[in-house]
Amino acid sequence: MPTTESQEASRIIKTWWQALEDMRGERAQLRRCKNVEQVLFVPYYQTLYWSLSNQSSWKNRIAIAAVAGLLAHVDTNPPPLTLPQQMAQSKPAGDKPVVSELRFRRLVKCETHEQLYPTLRRVILMLNRSVDIVQLAESVYWWNDKTRQDWAFQYYEQLLN
Repeated sequence: MPTTESQEASRIIKTWWQALEDMRGERAQLRRCKNVEQVLFVPYYQTLYWSLSNQSSWKNRIAIAAVAGLLAHVDTNPPPLTLPQQMAQSKPAGDKPVVSELRFRRLVKCETHEQLYPTLRRVILMLNRSVDIVQLAESVYWWNDKTRQDWAFQYYEQLLN
């Protein structure tokens, strides 16, 4: 069961992302960022950073920058599947996964947010910009060995079923 603090972080993320829908200039500015460092200098990222750091234990500036930059690439927040399960789903015209095993292995080898950002940005585009924003934010913020292991189990479970 999610803690009150994680629920508050989820609420802040959803509110920030929904407001981004009407802020085309800010969304475009975030989408143009090629790396996490560039995101740090976007004013709308600062809004997310200060909201999260004042209301939750989310204080890592680099991790929040990666979250903000990646969320700017998401257009819809629909799926019941986890992000790794989405990656392992078969393409509409075939039996190959949307994200190949090789690309997935490269993704889970990323150890820093700086490495993760461009790789996951491409994956979001491959998923037609449709991912669960809270799961994306939590996975990116808390990116570590456990997250990578969880993703591997979810990806291969979906792939093998």
